[in-house]
This record gives sequence, structure tokens and C-alpha cells, in this order.
Amino acid sequence: MKFPEFTYVRASTFYMYRDPYTFKNDPDRMNPHIMDCYAFYFYHEDFEGGIEVNGVFNKATANCFSFIKPMQRKQIIMPMRGHYLKITTEDPALKAALDQLPSFGYHPETPRLIALCKKIFAVNNTSTLEGQLEMQSLIISILLLLFKYNPSPANATEAIPRRHQAALEAANRYLQEHLDEAVDLTKLAKESGLYPTYFHKLFTEAYGRTPTQQQTWHRLQKSMSLLQDDNCPIVEIAAQCGFSSHSYFCYVFKKMFGASPSEYRQRHRTSRKNQ
Repeated sequence: MKFPEFTYVRASTFYMYRDPYTFKNDPDRMNPHIMDCYAFYFYHEDFEGGIEVNGVFNKATANCFSFIKPMQRKQIIMPMRGHYLKITTEDPALKAALDQLPSFGYHPETPRLIALCKKIFAVNNTSTLEGQLEMQSLIISILLLLFKYNPSPANATEAIPRRHQAALEAANRYLQEHLDEAVDLTKLAKESGLYPTYFHKLFTEAYGRTPTQQQTWHRLQKSMSLLQDDNCPIVEIAAQCGFSSHSYFCYVFKKMFGASPSEYRQRHRTSRKNQ
């Protein structure tokens, strides 16, 4: 059985914030932006601020956490204090498990989660094998706690009716299989037997992304797979994945993954040679 893989980069994709006013002189992080990874905020006390995820405000509440997924829009609302963990992964099993976690939830072992976060913050040297293993072990412990308790939404959002789940899964498959088509909310809702606004609400609750965000996510996932083939031109990949132009594809890809499609391909090529 293959163990799920993930990546953390302490300098840019892993942060811990203890002071609720740290962001005052960093407006770029305060402004709304689209996430390019999975990110957790763990709260150990109540604050007036919190995290806004896709336009829904999650107030910082003791023993709760906010969770933001790739392609979701995030804005930090101050003041708030918590511990912040970012990870990226291309592992299908881990992505599927993470996508099942709620955007805002209560966790009975939040103090333990925060204690693990503090230990991560204290790891001094991740350039050594020992440091890397220690960091990885601590993050795995956090993920195991989150998956073990399957935390329920703290904002008591309505559970998705079972009769609609199959329709939502069919809509998601349609988006994945028709990457070259623009999202037609009315058409998807009609096929699901729901009003467009209600369909949009249920779909976003089920997948953590709006239908448009979900389709972009599927496009990017397919592009990553195609980029592993050195013989497929990047211009052709952009077209196959439903992007309107090569330049727009490169823009979205780099914004999401921090590297251009050609840089990603080169990294994968180098990694393959080193195996």
C-alpha cells in the first residue's frame, strides 16, 4: 500500500502566526486571493476576526479550525490568532480525504493540534534528513487527528440530502469530462433536478468549491498529468484541458502551483531521472 505523499515548504507554504496583528504591515496577505494549496487555521481562543472562505465568514472560535482548499477564495479578517499549516499534494488518496473535511469545524483535540503546530514551528533545521523526518512526522500526526474525528461543521450548515448526492456526483463527473465547455449553471441544475441557486449551494458544500472553481481544478489536474509526457506541446495541453489560450493557462498554472508549466515539466523530468 502506497503511503500518501505531501509537500511543505517552510519559507513560502508553511507559516505559524502567534501575534494577531502580524498582518498590519502586509496588506497583500490581507487582501482576498485564490488559494493554491490546502491550509488550516487552528484557533485556541475566541476572536472577533477569522477567515472568510468563498465569501462565508468563519469566526475565530476556541477549539475550532478553518480549512481552505485549492481554488477557494480566502480573506483574513483581523484581529485573530491561530496556528497556520499549509501543505500541497498531488496524491489522489490524500486529496480525496482532504476534500471531505469541512471548511469550518469543531475539533475536540484542538489543544493537541496546536501543541503539534508549536513543535513544527520549533523545528530548527529542515535541510537535514532528521529535520525533514521530524517535520513530516508532526504533520502526519495532525492529519491523522483530523481524519480520525471526522469533525462536524461548527456552523451547523444543513446536511446535504442523500437524494441529491448522486446528482451532485454526476454534475462533478460532467465537469471533469467536459473541460472544454464553459460552466452552465442552469443546465447542471436542470440535470440535477434543482433550482440553480440551490444547486450552487449544495455543490459548493459538497466539494468545497463552486462549480466554476471545481472545473478549473479538474483542468489543472489533467494538465499536470499531461505535462509528464515530454512529447506533448504545452500549447496543445492548454487546448486539451479547456483553457481559452496558452498564455491564460500558463498564468493560472503558475498562480496555482508557483511554477510555470515548463518549469513543472522540467522538475518532473529531473525527479524521474533521479529515481
